[in-house]
Amino acid sequence: MRSQIVTILTIMFSFLSTAAVFGQRAGGPAPPEPALRPPGGPVPPELPIDDNLIILLFAGIVIGVWYFYKKRKTTNIPH
Repeated sequence: MRSQIVTILTIMFSFLSTAAVFGQRAGGPAPPEPALRPPGGPVPPELPIDDNLIILLFAGIVIGVWYFYKKRKTTNIPH
């Protein structure tokens, strides 16, 4: 029963946090803070955060299937 509550709460909080994660200003992305960039200096490079997402998704699915297979194999549930 406790694991079901934890699962439901995890799903609920993940859906509630997407607004904060994907929130953006109306004018587009915010410029860098003045303290982070020296005046007249070069603009810092943009770092790609969405490269290789397919590989990461595939690895997550493989780890999830392996975890559930291992858990099912160790529990003594009659078939």
